[in-house]
Amino acid sequence: MSTHLREAAAAISAALRKLFWRPRSVAVTVLTGFLLSGCATAPASLRVGADPADPAVPVQGATYRSTTASYIRLRPSMPAPWRQQNERAAPQPKSQQ
Repeated sequence: MSTHLREAAAAISAALRKLFWRPRSVAVTVLTGFLLSGCATAPASLRVGADPADPAVPVQGATYRSTTASYIRLRPSMPAPWRQQNERAAPQPKSQQ
């Protein structure tokens, strides 16, 4: 049985080598890639506006805005004591009969 498996593996690897590893086709593919990469245009600049590293460029001054200045308390009343809240939320004891 192991002889059959070795022969099958050898046949499969030979077929795969023949199918995927042809030196001429690999060389043609690489050469085509190099030639086509020379035809590509230069990438466009992503910068818009003035160069941020230029110290002569005027910039807008920094301002401070508090993140909590517009906070409004939304509670309508003071919270109830925690014990009363827990007793209301707890399940009612079953009556023993």
